[in-house]
Amino acid sequence: IETMMKTTREEVLRQSVESIEYAREHGVRVEYSPQDATRTDMDYLIQVCKAAEDAGVEMLNIPDTVGVMTPRMTFEFFSELKKHTRVPLSAHAHDDLGQATANTLAAIEAGAEQAQVTINGLGERAGNASLEQVAVCLEAQYKIPTGIHFGKIAEVSELVQHYSGIYLPPTTPIVGDNAFAHEFEPHQAGMAA
Repeated sequence: IETMMKTTREEVLRQSVESIEYAREHGVRVEYSPQDATRTDMDYLIQVCKAAEDAGVEMLNIPDTVGVMTPRMTFEFFSELKKHTRVPLSAHAHDDLGQATANTLAAIEAGAEQAQVTINGLGERAGNASLEQVAVCLEAQYKIPTGIHFGKIAEVSELVQHYSGIYLPPTTPIVGDNAFAHEFEPHQAGMAA
């Protein structure tokens, strides 16, 4: 707050509430995102989130802005925040340390109702949680329906690669060229079963 925004906690709180109220007065659905939430002390974050709820937000988007969380930390963080909030929580994980998908799933385990994901995990710096990885894990491992048409994931991934110019390594889970290639005979038998 002091270094990047050059302001105070009180001013952030005031501006947040005023902005939310202004948008709501003009018929806009508001999803509030306290920047760098996962590095904010919990007491202040709870204060900000409660003020945002009182001002009329419909969703609290909790970003791990620089991707510093672990899955365990994420689970505990969202569990604690869930105890103090009424509106749905949304997870927004960055992949700076390669844990965006795991952190997103941990947030969902802790009660987050929404996950912000991107196709092929594209995003700022190292990217964000991968749509295809999160969706497949939710359906296959958690038995949570997503409404995703899985028959289109590879095609959409290829289109995004083509138009973005950012190509995935063949070892990328779910959509990489090697994702379902099995050279070791027991793996082949396991896939055929």
